[in-house]
Amino acid sequence: AVKGTTRGTITDASGNFSIAVTEGDVLVFSYVGFTTVEQRVGANASISVSLKPAEKAID
Repeated sequence: AVKGTTRGTITDASGNFSIAVTEGDVLVFSYVGFTTVEQRVGANASISVSLKPAEKAID
């Protein structure tokens, strides 16, 4: 999703995605059970992101 907007997308089965952004926008990547990652959009046409499992205490 683009931070501060309602624009979002989902990945395909291989983890690929497409979304319209402007240079300087911040993309927010999230998935249940994983830490959220924010990535500022630069001049690159592609972004590679890896989410890490969230460390949560078990109650």
